Amino acid sequence: MSTLRKLKLPPENPKVLTLAEVGVYLHVHPSTIHRLLRQGKLPGFRIGSDWRFNLEEIDRWRLRGGPPLAPAAHDHAHAVAATSHRAKAAVFAADLGKLNQRVGLLAGAE
Repeated sequence: MSTLRKLKLPPENPKVLTLAEVGVYLHVHPSTIHRLLRQGKLPGFRIGSDWRFNLEEIDRWRLRGGPPLAPAAHDHAHAVAATSHRAKAAVFAADLGKLNQRVGLLAGAE
């Protein structure tokens, strides 16, 4: 049996949605979904760099009127952003160290 025959197609009504799919489902632009995620107001989770959404949680959130989530979700969104900022700072510091080293080498050659 070929590998393709072993693969199952996703159900017609998936329980997990992509960012684009949740935008269509809620009738909003993807940038609105991103904004709500940054603010910690929309329930979602990451797989690598991609966001995914549990349809049942989105429905519960929608039926509650879409109020802000518990602080844990908000804290998670800030933790993701902080991690990104720390990573950028580490790269900048490493680049600055290399630059300082090169400048020192050039100054010693004079």
